[in-house]
Amino acid sequence: DTQECGHAMADFLREPGQMVVLQMIGPDACAKAVRAAAYLRQQYKIELDLYFTTAPEGVVAYDKGAAEEIWVGLEVAEGPPPFTALIDFEISSKTFPDKLAWAIASHLFRGESMRLTGIGPRSIIKMVTAVGIAAKWFDDNGRGVVLSRANSISVALPPGKMYEGRETDFSWATQISTRLVPTEQMKQIQ
Repeated sequence: DTQECGHAMADFLREPGQMVVLQMIGPDACAKAVRAAAYLRQQYKIELDLYFTTAPEGVVAYDKGAAEEIWVGLEVAEGPPPFTALIDFEISSKTFPDKLAWAIASHLFRGESMRLTGIGPRSIIKMVTAVGIAAKWFDDNGRGVVLSRANSISVALPPGKMYEGRETDFSWATQISTRLVPTEQMKQIQ
């Protein structure tokens, strides 16, 4: 589960610069990894920068029949997140990752940071996929590195709302805040 994953990684994430890399296939694995990062932040007070990407060049896919693999590097960061001009975006069942990726890239290109919020594994995989697409574009074009931070929050639901088979008035949402660390070339464009 998420807590076990967090506990297992905690011993390897003690000092700035230390990193753990996870390979994720599918929404549940992706949700577990992002929630584990949020858990480490809240329970262990470890600030982590998340780097989302596709499989490294030359690495054979774990399961050729599976959806595209997503990899995340979780690196111990120095200090609190330096997010400015946060643009909030809520993820829904109607959100398309490719369109979200271009929205993220547009805001990051202008020097703004985004805070994506979604409930459940399907929302998390959409957020991670979109951030990964935007990150790949910035990397491929020598524009900079996209960094993210994960957090969990409690959100109110409409009365009588069913979630995971039970009626409830709140749920846990996952937030991913994303910013660009631009290259010198990108700073001149901005």
